[in-house]
Amino acid sequence: MVRNDAGEPLKVIGVIQDITEQKTAEELIIQSQSQLNEKNQLLSAILQHTHMMAVFLDSDFNFLWVNQAYADSCKRPPSFFPGKNHFDLYPHQENQTIFEAVVKTGKEYSVAAKPFEFPDQPGRGVTYWDWSLIPTKTESGKVDGLVFTLSEVTDRIEAEKQVHDAKERFQKVFNSQLDAIFILGPEKPARLVEMNKAVSTIFGYTKDEILGQPIDMLHVNAKHLAEFQDALFPAVKKQGYLTDFEFSMKRKDGQIFPTEHTVLELKNKSGQRTGWVSIIRDLTERKKFESHMRQMQKIESIGNLAGGIAHDFNNILFPIVGMSELLLEDLPPESNARENAEEIYKAGKRGSDLVKQILAFSRQSDQKPIPTRIQKVLKEVSKLIRSTIPANIEITWDIQKDCGMVMADPTQLHQIAMNLITNAYHAVDPGNGKIDIQLKEKEFKTHSIARPRIEPGRYAMLSVSDNGCGIDSKTLEMIFEPYFTTKAQGKGTGLGLAVVHGIVKEYGGEIFVTSESGKGSSFDVCIPLMKSEFIPLTDDLQNVSPSGTERILVVDDEVSIAKVESQMLARLGYNVTISIDSHEALNSFKTSPEAFDLILTDMSMPNMTGDRLAYEIRQIRPEIPIIICTGFSEQINKENAQEIGVNGFLMKPIVKSEMAKMVRKVLDKC
Repeated sequence: MVRNDAGEPLKVIGVIQDITEQKTAEELIIQSQSQLNEKNQLLSAILQHTHMMAVFLDSDFNFLWVNQAYADSCKRPPSFFPGKNHFDLYPHQENQTIFEAVVKTGKEYSVAAKPFEFPDQPGRGVTYWDWSLIPTKTESGKVDGLVFTLSEVTDRIEAEKQVHDAKERFQKVFNSQLDAIFILGPEKPARLVEMNKAVSTIFGYTKDEILGQPIDMLHVNAKHLAEFQDALFPAVKKQGYLTDFEFSMKRKDGQIFPTEHTVLELKNKSGQRTGWVSIIRDLTERKKFESHMRQMQKIESIGNLAGGIAHDFNNILFPIVGMSELLLEDLPPESNARENAEEIYKAGKRGSDLVKQILAFSRQSDQKPIPTRIQKVLKEVSKLIRSTIPANIEITWDIQKDCGMVMADPTQLHQIAMNLITNAYHAVDPGNGKIDIQLKEKEFKTHSIARPRIEPGRYAMLSVSDNGCGIDSKTLEMIFEPYFTTKAQGKGTGLGLAVVHGIVKEYGGEIFVTSESGKGSSFDVCIPLMKSEFIPLTDDLQNVSPSGTERILVVDDEVSIAKVESQMLARLGYNVTISIDSHEALNSFKTSPEAFDLILTDMSMPNMTGDRLAYEIRQIRPEIPIIICTGFSEQINKENAQEIGVNGFLMKPIVKSEMAKMVRKVLDKC
């Protein structure tokens, strides 16, 4: 307003300013602040409700704000933190150095699975965190604070560790398996994706050589592969796997060998095939063992048959040997009839010796083992051998003089040595033949690789080696079978090695053979050494058979045998009653149990066997002596005869002197 000197208003001067832009700016500022507040509220809400932990720090690392997740992790309320310094609460020099570097450089920082242990929570242990540091800056670019975000990954790290440990355990188990294990792809032909160490051992390929190759490279031919696939797919369709399927495969060197397969199908969650697991077992050793067992079972079954034949043969021989022996007593020395009786007796004894060989083969002989020095037996053998084998065949003897004693029958040891040396003689060339005989002590350790079939311990080992024609592998598998021989007609019965095998096994020993065609053979007979040695006492045999006058009941279903036994006993002075039926014999004994002083009974009889008859008689009169006679000792021998209370045991055919000694021994003892 303009005034005059008297102060009266003369005119008004007005200034108009356009503030539209200012108003607009003010409104924008208000709107921006509102939007910023909304965004801050939204950000705060997000940070408060996320599982990720968030912290706002100033440049000196003092807490400005923390979200609920961080407060919960630290086991504090959110209001606890503002104004406090981060490293006063959680001192950690390495972390503080990192924080200072971010403030100084203004560069973001992040790290995965960083370990941290809360100092104010000692029981919590080490935890693992993914965290990042983002610097906040002023308009001038100066760092005025940090946004610190964290996610605990302890569970993830533990899970990863468990997965790693599980993989490591799997690899150890996977590679420790003796069977070859292949992981195959789903394609046709299936290619090898993974393998264990046994694949290299069994097939001879390295991992680099075989991975990625089709499995067909290990198959023998298309026929075997087709047979395998024909069995595989129906089995997989039915049960998801194939097991125990056998067919041949080949190694890297081309060797064909038997295998057994187990194949498992691999599928994903939707049921689609993703591959195969193939487990392959090398059956080479098992097939050898099965072949050996078949041979042993064959020998055992033939042995049982031989034992039965021996029993019947003994029943035939007994009257021949017994009656001829009685005839020799009756006939004058100068008569032709006596000479004929002697031939009959000799033939019967030869038959008896053959039966003993059969029983030795079937391990049913009753030869009595005694402490024996093999050196002495070999000394006798050397005299006999040198007179029967031509002088142009060289024989060397290497005998350990102090080799220990064995429990064996000297006659059987003589038979073993003669058989092996004779076989060696037949194998060598008459012009430059050489036979080496050796005896030495040998100790076998537990789990011997060289001699897997023998029990650990000390043995006497008799070795007979030659430089002859040798034995091929096919023949080698059959040499211990009865009646198997490579000799010409009339040169051998084929019982020799079978009998030797039976004798040695009966002694708890073993025979080992090494041979190759054209390179000679070596037979090692191992017999267990006695644990303690002693010199056995021997009695001079009396020429006069002991006799008596006691009453004896003879029981045998073979009439001819019963008659022979009766005559033998009668000539020895005994009063004999015969019975050819075990039931009849038992009834006679029940009627007059005091009428007899001894029972002599056969073992194998119809209706009631000898051991059962002995049992029934003992129920009536427990103290009466009983002798059992048999030609076949599968069911009974001296040991189990004593267990059932039998006082004596005789093997047929029995000569008069053996009968006399046993009867007198039992009667005098009882």
